[in-house]
Amino acid sequence: MNFLLLKKLRIHTVIQIVLFLALTAFDQITKSSAAAVLKSGQDITLLDNILNFHYLENTGASFGILKNRLWIFYVITVIVILLLIFIFLSVYRRTCSYINSGRPVLSSKSVSHMIFINYLIAAISAGALGNLIDRISHQYVIDFIELRFISFPVFNFADICITVSAFILIIFFIFVYREDKDISLFKRNDK
Repeated sequence: MNFLLLKKLRIHTVIQIVLFLALTAFDQITKSSAAAVLKSGQDITLLDNILNFHYLENTGASFGILKNRLWIFYVITVIVILLLIFIFLSVYRRTCSYINSGRPVLSSKSVSHMIFINYLIAAISAGALGNLIDRISHQYVIDFIELRFISFPVFNFADICITVSAFILIIFFIFVYREDKDISLFKRNDK
């Protein structure tokens, strides 16, 4: 049983790393395509009054805050990415250690929860890295997805990865994580 859980964890870790790389690459491809097609100022309407592609060079953060303060973004983004990598590796190492320790086996459900957390961390990290790549290479982030039916800032695929994954992670911790008694693994009360 322990061997199978460990194998499952390792397989998912490889998939999570591939997901991280694929999401980062997809973000960069969509931004390059948007720049090539939309930079001239010609918008593309996909759904009237709902979804539009509109090129925007964002020198600030979400909602345009902190415009023209790139060094803040570099520092914060690197810290966030390093923290996410640390959490990702901690979840992996502690889960492997727990499985190999001879303690009562974690439930398959608890291992699945920990794997799910790392998928979300991979997506958030990919989004953060995608926007960092833009800031380093262009001095701004390319945004191009515009929702026309509400007053909402123009955004990009990296923003979707960050926002949706962070939202799901918060919901997960509120409603699922606290109910899973096996995941006391994250607490420092190992004996």
